[in-house]
Amino acid sequence: MSEKHNLKILILDEQDSFKNMCKETLLASGYRNIETTDDPILALEQIKREMVDVVIFDVIISKIDGLEFMRRISLMNLSKKPMLIVCSAISIDSVISQMIALGADYYMIKPLSYDVLVERINMLLPKDENPDNEKNRIFSKQVPLSKEDLEFELEKKVTAVISEIGIPAHIKGYNYLRAAIIMAIKNPETTSGGVTKIIYPTIAKMFNTSASRVERAIRHAIESTWNRGNIETLDRFFGYTIDENRGKPTNSQFIAIIAETIRLGNKEFKNLSNNRTA
Repeated sequence: MSEKHNLKILILDEQDSFKNMCKETLLASGYRNIETTDDPILALEQIKREMVDVVIFDVIISKIDGLEFMRRISLMNLSKKPMLIVCSAISIDSVISQMIALGADYYMIKPLSYDVLVERINMLLPKDENPDNEKNRIFSKQVPLSKEDLEFELEKKVTAVISEIGIPAHIKGYNYLRAAIIMAIKNPETTSGGVTKIIYPTIAKMFNTSASRVERAIRHAIESTWNRGNIETLDRFFGYTIDENRGKPTNSQFIAIIAETIRLGNKEFKNLSNNRTA
């Protein structure tokens, strides 16, 4: 019997359509022990009483909100903390930051892909609970991460960094910038004159838009960050590497600096480099 059968998943949401589609997709992916509710108090009682492995919930719920729901879970004396995945239409940076700070393992903005949600659950599960990983973990520290795991770790790292810097998560430039930084980490040479020729057109194809719109959206994201971001954090990442007269880095500078910072601090990502040939 697959280990997926043993994992208990609890879905807390007031939308029946979301609960049903989420459960249906999880069942189709091999998970069997799935329960749903729209009552956070009952959900908290179940989490305290039973060994729940994954909790999927919204920020907006009746009786108590998602923040209070997470706070109460954090106060429980649980032998094992459940994986907490937030799925919400709220994309306000301060709310997302609070949810992450309280212990959310992942935050997805609705409307979302249910297949991607299942993929995130699979990848976030500890190695001994993820049915797609080998059961024996004795040599886990000696075996390098798979390319899929590295890709996911890279995405998480880039997301964490740009969130820390203060890039607003609800604007288009956020996703474009994240994709650009990931490309620059995989292909360092693209930051040397290749941002306009390679990165913008590639991202435009990914998001079905134009290169000029990608460039403008990234510029807007950077401008917004400099107007509202944390000065100390920005200075820590960029210091004196930007033009004092402009006051803000160019798109290329921003992408290159963040990509290089992440690459130098995480040597394992060099295994994702795509060797380009002229």
